Amino acid sequence: MGGRLLSIAVLISLLGTLNGKIVSFPRVLFAMANDGLFPFAKQFAKINMRSRTPNKSIWFMIFLGILMIVFTNPDRLTDIAIFTTFLFYILVFAGVFKLRKKDPFGEKRSFSMPLYPWIPIVAICGSLYVEISEIMHDLSGVIISMAIVAVGYPVYIFLSRRTNKE
Repeated sequence: MGGRLLSIAVLISLLGTLNGKIVSFPRVLFAMANDGLFPFAKQFAKINMRSRTPNKSIWFMIFLGILMIVFTNPDRLTDIAIFTTFLFYILVFAGVFKLRKKDPFGEKRSFSMPLYPWIPIVAICGSLYVEISEIMHDLSGVIISMAIVAVGYPVYIFLSRRTNKE
């Protein structure tokens, strides 16, 4: 009975995560395109007037997902993505300290964090544990994920400079 309850809890968690990814990832693409920071930005920055959703961004993300599933092992994709995901989590958690330093008394701050600074410290420590574990157990996946980020960075710089000129 306990195993079945745990399986149901994992399934609910997976469905919630999947829902969050389906809703948020195309909107990240839309926001980048809206700022001119994605190739073919004019196409992906459009919103469907009837549904008020970024349909072209959604369909592009679906297409990318299908390509990845057809041509690679989905388990390997998640293994590769873990390192980069947690690396950016560390940057976000460190950003909390930077924001607090910039506005220590909360006059302009639009967020609050209970148990500050302990929550971001624990989050950084947990994320560092995952990062070190990934480096020790899947160095090839770490190298692949860093290569993907390294390829994307020059594209970002090029597009941001082009957008600033305009």
